[in-house]
Amino acid sequence: MKGHGHIEIARFHPICCLVFFLPILLEVTDSELNLNLSFEAKGQEMFQAAIEGTVSKLTLRRGVKKLSSEGGASRGLFS
Repeated sequence: MKGHGHIEIARFHPICCLVFFLPILLEVTDSELNLNLSFEAKGQEMFQAAIEGTVSKLTLRRGVKKLSSEGGASRGLFS
C-alpha cells in the first residue's frame, strides 16, 4: 500500500456542485477556486498530504443575508 499522487484543480466554480448538493440551504455565487493536493502513502501506517488553495472571490447568500469575501489563500499539512 505505497503510492503518491497529485491533484490540481484550476478555475473551478463550486456553484456547479453545490446547487446539486445544497439547493435549499445556501446559495454560492461569484466564486472561483484553485486547489493543489499532493499525497503520499508509505504503507498502512503512514499517510501524508499537503493542500494549498486560493479563492478569488466568494459570496454566500441565504435568503436576504449575504456574506462576501474578496479572496484568500490557505495551506495545510496532514499526516
